[in-house]
Amino acid sequence: MKLSTEDRITVTAYIDPVCPYAWVTSQWLRDVARARPLDLDFRTMSLAILNQDPADPLELTRGYESAWRPVRVAEAIAATRGPEHRHRYFYEFGHRYHDLRERPRDTVLRDTLAALDAMTLYGAADDQVWDEAVIASHHAALDGVGDDVGTPIVRIGGTGIFGPVLTTVPDTARGAAIFDAVATLIAHPEFTELKRTRTTSSDE
Repeated sequence: MKLSTEDRITVTAYIDPVCPYAWVTSQWLRDVARARPLDLDFRTMSLAILNQDPADPLELTRGYESAWRPVRVAEAIAATRGPEHRHRYFYEFGHRYHDLRERPRDTVLRDTLAALDAMTLYGAADDQVWDEAVIASHHAALDGVGDDVGTPIVRIGGTGIFGPVLTTVPDTARGAAIFDAVATLIAHPEFTELKRTRTTSSDE
């Protein structure tokens, strides 16, 4: 299915900013939006919830490396500055963490907030008041997709699917073709899954 230039389609990507495959998928979608008329939205999904340890559900023993911290900040930014600022936060964090390989996570978080002139929101990383918003967004991602999935989840025109999982960002033409294929498949309720063993990694 190739979208005409008159059509617009809402695409929502649920990502955890520390997931390398979610980063690749988000970059793919940003590039596709240059070739297809997408209304693109990025929302929060949580590896901390997906991989929850019953003995340490808030990952307190992980300290500054806790996966809760970046997504709490994402929700704080969206609530206080607007969803469009969450989009930029995901990009700035992901670029530093995945492309530049900056570590540790707390340094990435601080540098990202500094770039966004949002250091006043650093405290949100350890403020559990934002957990409710993270959990709500995470479960919204799973709605209609199921529990046996990971991040990213991409919702195209209201229909969600886990993935697509890409190891690298394809060029614009191939990326748009992949998007068209995915959009065609998930429009059919009979379709549930395609998968093959990864022969390359996202280098995470």
